[in-house]
Amino acid sequence: DDPSVMVPDPIPNSLGYLRTDSNGDVVVTPQSMDANGDPFPIATQFTERFFGDSPKPRVSVGIGVNWNSPFGPFRIDVARALLKEPGDDTKLFTFNVGTQF
Repeated sequence: DDPSVMVPDPIPNSLGYLRTDSNGDVVVTPQSMDANGDPFPIATQFTERFFGDSPKPRVSVGIGVNWNSPFGPFRIDVARALLKEPGDDTKLFTFNVGTQF
């Protein structure tokens, strides 16, 4: 028998759930606590919303310049989004130093 093997027992107690090892001894696993020391609720209301991940087309116009300077490569981009959706991360001006892959 390996005493480290845990088998869950569905009987809850005030600290968490009763669990037994392969020898049948009870092992207490406390519930997770929040920052105030209160236990997390078993079930919560959860709503998941996605932004910027739709099949609608996006349109933009812009120009970019690359320069291999003595200090390393520079890249400057100026662009404007013509059609965008809520949640899109639009930038008018970007500046980059270094290489990209």
